[in-house]
Amino acid sequence: MIFFLLIRIQRRNSLTLQKESTMIRYREILGKKIRLLREIHGSTQEQLRTFLGYGSNAAISLIESGQRGMGKDKIVRTAEFYGVNPVVLLSNRDMSKEELECYVLFEKAFKNKSPLIPAVKAILEKAAEQVKPTLKPVK
Repeated sequence: MIFFLLIRIQRRNSLTLQKESTMIRYREILGKKIRLLREIHGSTQEQLRTFLGYGSNAAISLIESGQRGMGKDKIVRTAEFYGVNPVVLLSNRDMSKEELECYVLFEKAFKNKSPLIPAVKAILEKAAEQVKPTLKPVK
């Protein structure tokens, strides 16, 4: 009986460690995206700090380094500050600076109802076709 209890405790501890590891990775990805958006927009930690209502730039530095998380309300406000959809920051998908720059430009084009949107759509469709995985028939 004790053996089974020990196994259950070990499994629970393992799941807890996995969740913690996932949260740490998410904070790192979020921090990286915020730092990259700040660089793309040429804003400072102080400007973001003031907008979000943090007491010091150290809070932004800790967030950007992945050492501190943010509540959803602050994440949404950060997305608002940079003019991007909150989903960009809320997702756990790591993005390069180039990907974020493209996303920022895409958002600007749509918000301004750019007449170039059909051309951009055609380019994206062509790019998507090139990366479609080739499906092999199942035998």
